[in-house]
Amino acid sequence: MTYYDSIKDSYAGLHGEEQHNKAEIIAREIMLEKTDCLLDVGCGTGIGSDLFDCIRTGIDTSKELLSQFNGTQILGRAEELPFDDKSFDLVLSVTAIHNFSDIKKALDKIRRVAKKKVVITILKRSEKKGEILRLIAERFNIAKSIIEEKDEILFLEVKNE
Repeated sequence: MTYYDSIKDSYAGLHGEEQHNKAEIIAREIMLEKTDCLLDVGCGTGIGSDLFDCIRTGIDTSKELLSQFNGTQILGRAEELPFDDKSFDLVLSVTAIHNFSDIKKALDKIRRVAKKKVVITILKRSEKKGEILRLIAERFNIAKSIIEEKDEILFLEVKNE
């Protein structure tokens, strides 16, 4: 059992308000139509994407948290996204990237499945923040950055290849 599986009943109490605050900031910046497709990578319970009224897919390694996600649920890893190229209008990853086992590979997969827009939040106190920012800058154009209480929220566009 993973850490996140073990906190399934207390996740909302531990992280809900913090994640919801980030989701509100993101939702103010990104407009989606009901027919748009959103992928939430490392979705947990889906708090990070709950404010979007669109077609939602969540992928996470925690079966217990994923079971609380309101949308299509995929048990899996960011490094192995089982979707076609350019499948999603928005790919979102809220406070999850620092947990990925291979950040470079995960970002490559996120770039592959995104049509254009990507939002990634990074814990400001993460030891990996510098590396993550470098890897992001190699793959995406940073359209906007918002510093939130605990995270930096990056609004990204897929670089033309």
